[in-house]
Amino acid sequence: MQFPDIWLVLFLHFSSCMIKGCMENQFQCQNGEGCFELKQRCDDVKDCEDGFDEEECEPILLITTDRDIRSMPMNSEEYRFIQSDLTQVHGVSIDYNDGSLYWSDKGNHSSGIYKSMLDGSRNQNVISFGVEEVGDLKVDGIGRHLYFVDSNRKNIVVCDLKGTVCTILCGQLDKPHALTLYPETSMMFWSDWGSHPHIASAGMDGSKRTNVITTGVVRPSGLTVDEAIQRIFWGDTSLNRIESSRIDGSDRKILLNEVNPFSLAVFKDMIYWCDPTEHEIISVDKNTGDHYKVVIRNDELTPTSIQIHHPSKQIYIKNPCKNASCSHLCLLSPSLQGFNCACLVGTTLNKNNFTCDSTAVNNSSIIIATNTDIYRLSSNQIGKDSIIHLSKDLQLKKIGALVFNPSENSIIYSDTVDGVIYSLDLNTLRELVLFENADMVEGLDVDPYTESIYFTERTRGTVVIVRKHFNGVRERSVLVRQLKNPRSIAIASELGLMFVVEGSKSQVIAVWEVDGNWLSNLVQVNGAISAMAYDDKYLYFSDSLRGTIERIAVGGENRTVLQEHLKAPIAMDLSSDSVFWLAIHSSRINWLKKQNPSSKHEFFIPTSPKNVEQYRMITVVNYLKLSRNYNTSACPTNNSNCNYKFGSSCSEENFQCDNGHCIPMDSVCDDVPDCPDGTDEGDNCDTPCEDKLCEHNCVPGPKGPICYCETGYRSANNGHQCDDIDECISENRCSQYCINTEGDYDCSCAPGYYLDQDKYTCKVIDGRPLMIAASAHRVAILQDNNITASHRGLASHDAPIKGISYNGKHSTLFWITSAGVSRLKDVGQVLVYKMKGFNPSGLSLDSVTGNIYVSAIIVDQDRSIIKVISHSLDADVEIVNSQTKITDIVIDGVRGALFWSEHSKSANGRIFRSSMDGKFTREIYYTGVTYPVALALDPVKSRIYWADKAQSISTSDYDGQHSKKLVVARTNGQPLSLTFFENRISWTVLHQNVIYSQLVTGEPATNSLKLFEGVQHLYTTHSILEPDYQNPCTHHRLAATVCAY
Repeated sequence: MQFPDIWLVLFLHFSSCMIKGCMENQFQCQNGEGCFELKQRCDDVKDCEDGFDEEECEPILLITTDRDIRSMPMNSEEYRFIQSDLTQVHGVSIDYNDGSLYWSDKGNHSSGIYKSMLDGSRNQNVISFGVEEVGDLKVDGIGRHLYFVDSNRKNIVVCDLKGTVCTILCGQLDKPHALTLYPETSMMFWSDWGSHPHIASAGMDGSKRTNVITTGVVRPSGLTVDEAIQRIFWGDTSLNRIESSRIDGSDRKILLNEVNPFSLAVFKDMIYWCDPTEHEIISVDKNTGDHYKVVIRNDELTPTSIQIHHPSKQIYIKNPCKNASCSHLCLLSPSLQGFNCACLVGTTLNKNNFTCDSTAVNNSSIIIATNTDIYRLSSNQIGKDSIIHLSKDLQLKKIGALVFNPSENSIIYSDTVDGVIYSLDLNTLRELVLFENADMVEGLDVDPYTESIYFTERTRGTVVIVRKHFNGVRERSVLVRQLKNPRSIAIASELGLMFVVEGSKSQVIAVWEVDGNWLSNLVQVNGAISAMAYDDKYLYFSDSLRGTIERIAVGGENRTVLQEHLKAPIAMDLSSDSVFWLAIHSSRINWLKKQNPSSKHEFFIPTSPKNVEQYRMITVVNYLKLSRNYNTSACPTNNSNCNYKFGSSCSEENFQCDNGHCIPMDSVCDDVPDCPDGTDEGDNCDTPCEDKLCEHNCVPGPKGPICYCETGYRSANNGHQCDDIDECISENRCSQYCINTEGDYDCSCAPGYYLDQDKYTCKVIDGRPLMIAASAHRVAILQDNNITASHRGLASHDAPIKGISYNGKHSTLFWITSAGVSRLKDVGQVLVYKMKGFNPSGLSLDSVTGNIYVSAIIVDQDRSIIKVISHSLDADVEIVNSQTKITDIVIDGVRGALFWSEHSKSANGRIFRSSMDGKFTREIYYTGVTYPVALALDPVKSRIYWADKAQSISTSDYDGQHSKKLVVARTNGQPLSLTFFENRISWTVLHQNVIYSQLVTGEPATNSLKLFEGVQHLYTTHSILEPDYQNPCTHHRLAATVCAY
């Protein structure tokens, strides 16, 4: 229902009243008599004779969900949408001065802050760059600034209301979450969920930072100030309570226990909070905790934050910044003068404390490149989109490598078509040709201490050094020759070492001294090493084929996979504390902290020229490289006293030279020295292989015959004995059954399936499956054309659909709503089983007995049940009763197994299994389960899959063993439904009209299929999923009871 935007109407009223002759901070009564202070508006006291000051004073409740922002009069349940089709709203705040609304939204590509009028018009972007995950935000109506939390970057940031000037007030926080302002005292408060959870305060200029609450908090989420009684209130979603204290942390009180407060708001004598799990907004008396009232309960509403807006909440105090002469930002301050000046990120405040010096520091930034163009974007600047096209006046044909040169504040890059290496000054954007006749340069690095440039020439097989003399002249010479396909190169200046990637199908990272003396092979992989970078005695490298980011100490120890299952990382570089990389066909920059590598972050590359090619290279503008002391080198340049031990080992198929170098076995004893030290040739090359000396293969060697094993075997006794490797014990590519064979393994399939041409994947013999999808109110059959899905409608329902199932043998569709279970057959759709007082969460059909299984949450109670409804629909029985929230159920009728997922208010999730009658219940998995929302089964391999609200999909076998976390590491949103067929898992996510799918073995590539509308439930049907199996209830004769086996 549409209704007038009260606050926009009042804003126009106030504006017209002030024009008629009242002062700036006054309004005029409607009859034209009397001017009153604005703060007297809606204060429950009639000041105007006509009562105009107390008209239209009903408070408005602003509610955000993940997808929209709504407004609703407090005493009505009729709301309207201010903004819709959002992605993930985290915060909202009103600017009373112009009647505008600010909110944060984490879209599919980036996080940002947006603004509109209260009626939803004049939508615009305010902050779009330099932020990663904006959480809470607040408008300072006095100083005219916007404050917000960036949870990923661990900062509290303030900007002007246009987003053009921003600065970081509080940095290096742990896990900042909620934020609130107290402009009357020029103070702000925030909560932190980190390793030491607390609530802190500081001046609104970032001064006088102190911890207010440091004990007895775990996840303080909602946070608000009640100016009337000078207290802060907060909720704790882990301890399930609401507390308050004075603003200095004293006089702490527990207001309410056993609640799930996600966001708080205070209005007059009441405190309000939202509970997204229960779909409620609740209020109690802020002083006593009495008068508990559910203001709103709606199963279709999942509130994430609330704000209450009313004229009495507008602050009318003098702005101390009005006459200040700050050049950039003037912030409210608890200091005597009432304000302090601040500068945007990348500049510093001059000694006069009013103006900012833009040359005080170098701007850190990231350089990215396509095949033909180079762009610069700031990694620290915060505000609107900012990307600079550095190469718009250059004529590049194909960029092969890119590196930052801190000593000259320039970037160095190669053009592999023209065979030229260039330098581009980042201050003047003047391009300089450094060298010509450079052959296929795909590896570049700079020694920032000596200013020497190193590069590889791929087709010539060389490593080249360019030394810079004191007179500025550069001398070019070849360090290493006869390399096989050299690509990336990285320099460890303080160690006097360089690392070079060689090879094609099998690649090696070799360690060399910077004078060209080979030391060892550090890493050997059957992959594609796409980039390397060195920092602090560790070498980092990305592998685009294996999808990994790894790190290894230069001595060969402590090799660690920092990230895996990535989408082809094709470029990588380091800052002082982070690793950045680009993935193939992506418009995002990914990064992780070196000290916390398990947590991956990303941000969208801001708007760039249309039809831009794929970004393929990255280098970080890192001036900190010059600040290190390279004179304290762990290993001198000549390496004569180096303490690092460079270990080496070669694969079964390779020969190891005496100096550790690896070469193919067929290059040994071929009268051509292939080892750098020549040790692959020798006097004993003519010694023949003796009969039965080697179990598998024997080749001549420089020191006598060499034994080695075939692929699929493990060498024992130097190859004289070869033991079979059982590939079926470890990860393999078989989609169903794995059979170990001598030296290999075979895949086989269950009855009804055939082995595909790839020899790994099992496909059904007869026909293809049908996928049935349900949105909130419709059920349809999807017809897949690989890009979009057309649909044929089957049924519709007024009440929201909460689950679907299908009986293929009888061509019968079932679905469940709050009204009960409905059925669609030849005669049309019919409500066949009525329910009352339940919120259903799952539906599953036992194809063996025909029984219907239903999971539901009991209304107004913190418990759930699972019921079995007989196939005849004339009896039911409750088989599971849980004090938690059951979120989904699935059945394997052939094995007589019932599975369900649970979630408790403490944010713990678990997966359970029982027999079909609810007996023999046991918990099969809980480790790392946060909030499971959907289940699916692979009946052939007896595996269960679950999707988690934490945007992941995991699996284990039916007994909870052989688990595999993160089968799908990122579900591209909050998952809603899950289905499995053959070798593919498919899912849908909240507020997206897409089905995603991914193979569970083999390459983890994700496919997507566009839908007719947002789908909340998926079901795959095929005759092979309903095998002919003897019904154990065939002879059950008691019609009024349920047979569950």
